[in-house]
Amino acid sequence: MNLVVLKGRIVRDPEVRITGTGKAVVDFTVACDTGKDRTADFISCTAWDKTAELIGKWFSKGKEILLTGSVKVSKYETESGTRYKTYVLTSRIEFCGSREAKVNEIPDGPEGYEPLDDSELPF
Repeated sequence: MNLVVLKGRIVRDPEVRITGTGKAVVDFTVACDTGKDRTADFISCTAWDKTAELIGKWFSKGKEILLTGSVKVSKYETESGTRYKTYVLTSRIEFCGSREAKVNEIPDGPEGYEPLDDSELPF
């Protein structure tokens, strides 16, 4: 089984490209906290088609992302020899955010609502 789950922050604004065959593709990097000494691992990722379009439209530098995918290794030739690139082929994404941002999005309640004073309860 080749399954990767990452949660981290987008390192730089993603730029979607269109291939010669008309497919959308985006390469991006996710910084995942290691939990030690405030360091992070920087993971290269690639997404295609609708997933690439969603990332390009809704994500930017610093935004938190949760993604699943698989590890891929591509091989290519350069003047200095054979090179390999390891990356995560992203198949699914989810929006994340800080807890503080989510708390601030909670509405106060319906209009005219007033919370009860606990001291008035009979128990």
